[in-house]
Amino acid sequence: MIKALRKRTRPDNLVNQVRAGGKSLARRLYLFALGSVGVILVTAVVGPLIFLDADGLVMKERSVISSDYNARVTAVHVKPGDVVKAGTLLVSVSSAETLDRIADFTAKVAAAHARETQFNSRLTQIATLIPVARDRSQRSSAALKHLQALSARQLTTAPRVMDATREAYEAERELAQLSGEIEVARQEMTAAANARKDLAEALETLKASYNRGQIVAPVDGTIGPKVPAIGSIIRVGESALDLYRGETYVVGYLNTSRLYSIETGDSVIVTDGKLRSSGVVARVEAVADALPPEFQSVFSARERQQVVRIEMDPRREGDFPIHGKVKVTGLFTPTNITSMLKTAFAFVANTAMRIAGIEAVEPPHSLIAGSKQAEPTSVGTVGSPTDADSPEQPMPVESSSHLLPGAMPPPPADRFLYAR
Repeated sequence: MIKALRKRTRPDNLVNQVRAGGKSLARRLYLFALGSVGVILVTAVVGPLIFLDADGLVMKERSVISSDYNARVTAVHVKPGDVVKAGTLLVSVSSAETLDRIADFTAKVAAAHARETQFNSRLTQIATLIPVARDRSQRSSAALKHLQALSARQLTTAPRVMDATREAYEAERELAQLSGEIEVARQEMTAAANARKDLAEALETLKASYNRGQIVAPVDGTIGPKVPAIGSIIRVGESALDLYRGETYVVGYLNTSRLYSIETGDSVIVTDGKLRSSGVVARVEAVADALPPEFQSVFSARERQQVVRIEMDPRREGDFPIHGKVKVTGLFTPTNITSMLKTAFAFVANTAMRIAGIEAVEPPHSLIAGSKQAEPTSVGTVGSPTDADSPEQPMPVESSSHLLPGAMPPPPADRFLYAR
């Protein structure tokens, strides 16, 4: 028997349910990831304008090693990256054209020397004849005067006076001719000596330039990435190879629309992603230059940015390869902080592995990739990992033919990580 009806709940006066307090862990992780992505995007867009985060190239002073003549490479004595001293033999070449020029100059020097000797001999001869001609002229003049005095008293004939006059004239003309020739001979000998000297200097310069076909390093430095091949032709003015010398520095490219300031003497960080080094801004150039091709974007117009020169820590100069791409950052830029965190994480991980006694052990010699291994058979033998040099203690192993269908074969032995 129904005594009363259950009272229905009216929808207009429902009691509000209290939502469970706090947010779920998944929601928090989602918001954190979303915020991180937003921060990364904002930093990537406006970070280079607010913080120092510039591209750079590791550089050294470059010396171009070239040839003053066309030559063929006969031997190459260095490799890319070699450190050489001044005077080190780099390349041996051969030039038939230069050898012909040396032979031609040698013949010209010999001819000039013979000409100079000829003029010197003529000058000596004239110098010897002039006193004789002067004495003859004096005697002829004295005889003519004596005959003229006798002729005035009619004590001699006219033909004798004429002969004496002719003799005096010939003696005077010979003296004048020798006197003129000695001046000309002196001038010609001086000109021949100067010509011979110039030819000899040109010959020595040509020989020094050719240097028996040896191209040597003019200064201490490091060989560039390219060296000529044996048999290749080196043209006049072409670079045979590059020699990098002096201290290592970084050429950085700063955004011209940056909002931060940078001055000479500011401390910066230079990194290539693995290596890090401190640096000091040595000079902020007052010019802008086009970015190198490796920094240009294919989707934008060619950029021009301000150039800055950065001196590196001398203790870390040799760690960075020449012409390597680096990043120039400030001490508190996001890029530098991220790099420091990565370095710290790697250090902690390595320390933990070292404490746990785990390290990569070099695999046995018989298991190194490339070494000769036994042919797979039903039962094979391999050397023991602990005693690779004892082939008389074989260890039987089952071949892959005994694996169950669908089973994976064991990984290569050189990828095992052994625990100490």
